[in-house]
Amino acid sequence: MENLCIRFSGKNYAASEFHFKIFVKGKGMWGHINESSTAPTDNAALTAWETKDAQIISWILGSIEPQMVNNLYSFSTAKAMWDYLKQIYRQRPTFLTGSRSNWQTYSLRPF
Repeated sequence: MENLCIRFSGKNYAASEFHFKIFVKGKGMWGHINESSTAPTDNAALTAWETKDAQIISWILGSIEPQMVNNLYSFSTAKAMWDYLKQIYRQRPTFLTGSRSNWQTYSLRPF
């Protein structure tokens, strides 16, 4: 099994996302994540596609902390796993969180 240098802990999403994306692109399989390679309908091509998708799933599972694996059992494709991790762990800029009433306005003045 190939090892990824950065193990995703739940707190280092940006670094692990960047590293994983480069790794999968380097293997020529990023299409499974960005959906430019969708599951074909004929059986022979589908089997090959599923094999590649399973490889990406094994990389995802091998690159996260063991306690996080249980959260991914219900997903059957690499894309679904990737989207779940992105939704849960990707940090949004703090200035966009909270209600609009809590936002502050700042005036810029010349020096």
